[in-house]
Amino acid sequence: MCGIFAYVGSQTDAPQQVITGLKKLEYRGYDSWGVAYQTGNKLQVTKQIGKIGDATLRALDSTLAIGHTRWATHGGISVANAHPHLNPNQTLAVVHNGIVENYSELKQTLDEYPFKSETDTEVITALLDKNLKSNSLKKALILTTQTLKGLNGVVVAHAPTRQIAAIRNGSPLVIGKTDSGYYLASDTTALAGIAKQIVFLAEGELALLSQEYISLTNFEGQPIVINWQPLQLSAEAVNKGRFPHFMIKEISEQPAVLGKVLSDQAELLVFQQKIAGNKLILVGCGTAYHACLAASYYFAQLGGTWVQAFSASEFKLWRNMIDDSMHVLFVSQSGETIDIIEHAQWLHQHEQTFSALVNRIDSSLSRLASQTLSLGAGPEICVLATKSFTAQLATFLLLATPQPKAMQIKRQLQQLIEALPRVIGRTYCEQHLEPLVPVLQTNKNLFVIGKQDCYPLALEAALKIKESTYLHMEGFAAGELKHGVLALIETGTPVFVLVPDSVAAGEILTSAQEAKARGAFLVGVGPINKLDRQLFDLVLPTPALGLATGIIQSVIFQLIAYYTTVVLGNDPD
Repeated sequence: MCGIFAYVGSQTDAPQQVITGLKKLEYRGYDSWGVAYQTGNKLQVTKQIGKIGDATLRALDSTLAIGHTRWATHGGISVANAHPHLNPNQTLAVVHNGIVENYSELKQTLDEYPFKSETDTEVITALLDKNLKSNSLKKALILTTQTLKGLNGVVVAHAPTRQIAAIRNGSPLVIGKTDSGYYLASDTTALAGIAKQIVFLAEGELALLSQEYISLTNFEGQPIVINWQPLQLSAEAVNKGRFPHFMIKEISEQPAVLGKVLSDQAELLVFQQKIAGNKLILVGCGTAYHACLAASYYFAQLGGTWVQAFSASEFKLWRNMIDDSMHVLFVSQSGETIDIIEHAQWLHQHEQTFSALVNRIDSSLSRLASQTLSLGAGPEICVLATKSFTAQLATFLLLATPQPKAMQIKRQLQQLIEALPRVIGRTYCEQHLEPLVPVLQTNKNLFVIGKQDCYPLALEAALKIKESTYLHMEGFAAGELKHGVLALIETGTPVFVLVPDSVAAGEILTSAQEAKARGAFLVGVGPINKLDRQLFDLVLPTPALGLATGIIQSVIFQLIAYYTTVVLGNDPD
């Protein structure tokens, strides 16, 4: 997950424009950043470790530049490993998003090249440098890409021809057109407010950009007609506005997002009919996987329907077993998650139909799927998924509900929408959430337990705390406490208990008693009528909303993660 931005055109502030674009993509990589720009017949590079933040470049006169924000995968966090990577004579600069799976064996064939980094990306630079000795830029990039294993997006600045070349083999790339030239980015959010027309590179397409023209071809060199489309995303939609961080802005947008999910159900009804009688396979990564796992409980509880959830990173062994009695639904906020795209491409090549639940209907996954369900949650800039997760949960609740029970679930979701502003508001935070921050700060281990549909939400709650605060928290099924976890609970260890609005509440309270017996500091999260105030040291009350209670519990943990992160001095975005 890295950010790429480039510009070539008539404007002479290309490096500054790239810096501005990279700041919009910082959420895609904040270990290091760099910009390469053309001066005369050479390329110069500026690279730094850390977040791009408020970085500026001195005034530089250049009409061509490419840049990158890095999420380190191969090689440590250092200036040498930051992109772009230059060739020895400074005529070529490369930035890259993806993983070159065979970089080690390729590197062994390039023993004469003076490598300066530990990255797989510099292998691409070395191969291009070699292939350019006897080929055009386009041909050299095709030859290089065909050598690479894995899913990658590669962008190249070439000084002799004053061109930018880009090729897509897995990782997304989008081109924007303006009166002054062309922009290229790894995400449309970076082009909001800049380009009015865009075109997405499809799999196996190569773009050549210069000040005067653009051309698209496939790997065989055949030209491709460019179908420009309007960019619907406004600059306001990707700004923080009155909020200090994107995370709290996106948390605050959830009542409106869930209202949209509740009102836009036509495509859900069509999909419900489509999968009737089929076994449903749900595949996601990280937060989306937790939504899939929660959905499997919704389907079981509401309709007695068999649904299996898989983490995309572990799905490979099972995809060979997909048959006509099954339907696969891939779940991804961005629609660009590499682990999911790889499976989608495989199923597509094997003529297996599948569907997608995405927040970005212009995504790669949408273009591969036979049917796409849209979350409609709007841009999510913060690294942590918040509003997309609760939109996924609400969508799955509606999808899992048989028509005779539909009115009840819709009523619970409407009550949830009405209750959320009170939970997100300052009063709830001051009364219930801020007292928790010192508890989290002063403990080395934190735990959260859930039962039935609250178990996946416990996993998601722990993920939110880990990825924002960098504190160690683990989520468990309540019944698993006695199978080893209790050994880690000491006097004062915080244990959060997600209490469901169901008959399972009694069972999880029994598990909470076991933790209390070991000295745990118990925090109950759930309907006030289910919480035993004598058992819990702190309670975080929610309305009693049936299965929809889990959504408000998830929002509470998003808020805990946010406020704790701010107090710790970390960047929640």
